[in-house]
Amino acid sequence: MYDSFNKVKDLIEVRFFGASLYSNIDRVIICNIEPLFKGMIEKYNVISYSSGFYKCYIIQIDNVNYYIIKIQPGSVIIDILKILKNKCKNLYMLGLVGSLNDDFKIGDIISPTCVFNTIAFNDRFPIYGCRGTICQVDGLIQEKCFYNFLIRYGVDFVDMESYYISYFSKLYNYEPKIIGFVSDLPLKRQFYICNEIHDINYNIIEQEIKR
Repeated sequence: MYDSFNKVKDLIEVRFFGASLYSNIDRVIICNIEPLFKGMIEKYNVISYSSGFYKCYIIQIDNVNYYIIKIQPGSVIIDILKILKNKCKNLYMLGLVGSLNDDFKIGDIISPTCVFNTIAFNDRFPIYGCRGTICQVDGLIQEKCFYNFLIRYGVDFVDMESYYISYFSKLYNYEPKIIGFVSDLPLKRQFYICNEIHDINYNIIEQEIKR
């Protein structure tokens, strides 16, 4: 039974990633935005590459290997988090965030310290970072009153993966970190009028990964 289960997992990994995962890949970066993903691949030394449903590279940052996976935004990350169970220790989410906090501008790199849960308003999921609270929302298009509601509860940033990251990290003992590129200001400059991602500060991203 155990061997059969492992064979199924191997088949799933090959279909998803183009190859079976190592028994312990330790440090994993999940990225859901092509420009950010492409920039990381171009900046750092590539050790290996494979491709299934998702493109995967092993890159070196200061001689340390990181497995970086390109996915689509949203709930597809759940499958990835389940597959990484018992194979990953340090988990990094690299993607876009909207800022509701006037202290941050488009192009800033952020790393929040907790995740807000809209299902239970008083719940906060601690997460390793520098500053701010992030909330997962269902889609990019929201009413102004919804964002104002989040601000009243102390939310600084919004994305579409942070709750999944915090939930599965607690479930599977990952050490998670969310690193976000501020791409829009939902109450001032919405995503549909903002320019494409440019001037990404990869030095700050690297600092947050290594912190």
